[in-house]
Amino acid sequence: MTQSLKTGKILFNKLQLTNYESLITNFQLQIFTILILIIIPNFSNAEIIVEQGTSDSSIVNRFINEKARYFTVDKLGQSYIVNEVEELIKYDANGEQLFTYFDRTFGQISYIDVTNPFQIAVFYEGFQTIVWLDRTLNPISSVNLSRFGFFQINILGVSSDNHLWIYDNATFQIKKINTKGEVMVESVELNNQFPTLNPTSIVEKNNRIYLNNPETGILIFDNFGQFIQTLPIPNLTNFQIFNNQLFYQKNKKVYRFQLKTLIHQAVKLPFDIDANETVVIQKNFWFWVKSEEIVIGDL
Repeated sequence: MTQSLKTGKILFNKLQLTNYESLITNFQLQIFTILILIIIPNFSNAEIIVEQGTSDSSIVNRFINEKARYFTVDKLGQSYIVNEVEELIKYDANGEQLFTYFDRTFGQISYIDVTNPFQIAVFYEGFQTIVWLDRTLNPISSVNLSRFGFFQINILGVSSDNHLWIYDNATFQIKKINTKGEVMVESVELNNQFPTLNPTSIVEKNNRIYLNNPETGILIFDNFGQFIQTLPIPNLTNFQIFNNQLFYQKNKKVYRFQLKTLIHQAVKLPFDIDANETVVIQKNFWFWVKSEEIVIGDL
């Protein structure tokens, strides 16, 4: 009798344990099922994202929804747009708006030099006036070139030491002037050597001054104003220089010109450029300036 009770108790305990294990197994199965239902959709979305990101390594990913009358980029990849109402807007490299500047006192903005992103020169040709802005586009000071005896300046560029390079149409010379209008460096009269001289921009990079004369090409000078050579790339409207490379747009294509080796290479871009569109290359980015927006991509 005693032995039967013991046997029955053991069987009852085993039955309880089996039921308990069964309950645990069912609970675990339910938890696993819930996890699968949660995780599977997420994996599905992740696959879509990966496919979208890897279908084209140079896929466009940033936009500035602004119609640009004037556009330029600094060495940090920050862009500057003058819109149709003469408002200057600064954006970071991701296309996020940072700061704005608006002043119609001197009329239409002709040129913006962002060689030094912390001291920006805004040139109003009609008033021969330069307004200096800080990095947040707040005015620092202004200067009227006419006060220094310069009345026919239509292009200028900021030097590496924060002075100005100008082309003086009255004397056919490039000149470097300080903030007091004093001439620090000047070239010889260039019209004797270049009878058709109508430069459209002047830029200093790495102790060289690049004067864009569309009829002949880009004239290169040293930092003492001595002529060195002409790069035979005529009919350019703009160009950018960094890392000893000159980037320019021509015939709906963008080219890279190696300043040391003089080798031309076409830059591969993931889009076609229309005749009225511009592409600016700076740092590791390209900026596609379209009629109603600017598209930013990685180079």
